[in-house]
Amino acid sequence: MRVSSSNTLAQKQQTQPSADTFSKIAQKFGVTEKRVDQVLSRIKLTPETRNTIKREIDFPLQATHYEILGSVKEPERQKQLAELIGEEKLTQRETKIAKEALETGLPKEKAKKVVKAVRHEKLKPKEAKTLLKIVLEKPEEADRQRATSS
Repeated sequence: MRVSSSNTLAQKQQTQPSADTFSKIAQKFGVTEKRVDQVLSRIKLTPETRNTIKREIDFPLQATHYEILGSVKEPERQKQLAELIGEEKLTQRETKIAKEALETGLPKEKAKKVVKAVRHEKLKPKEAKTLLKIVLEKPEEADRQRATSS
């Protein structure tokens, strides 16, 4: 029993950054060590998502991007969101909208269209949620509404 508990402790120490690392990260990004701990504790990315980020995202992601990605429970949706971030160079706000769209069951391509519409129309978050709601209820009506507003 003792051996397994010490192994668990050793594994935990290997996966968690040291206090010194927290301090360096906090200084680099201009945040508190507590905030670094909060962000890192939320990041639960699948290996597949990590690979997608390394392969497909060619711009620096903010901590919020990682938080949003880590909050997606389904591995396939998490991977799709990472792909969308890379393909469309999503802002943090657009990433939240894409996450909501994917989690409601929209296919990746439809989620991409919603994000593009939000970007093109410069919609505020509340307006973006309304658009997403319309798309979920009546997809053809959303297309007509976008066409008439352009």
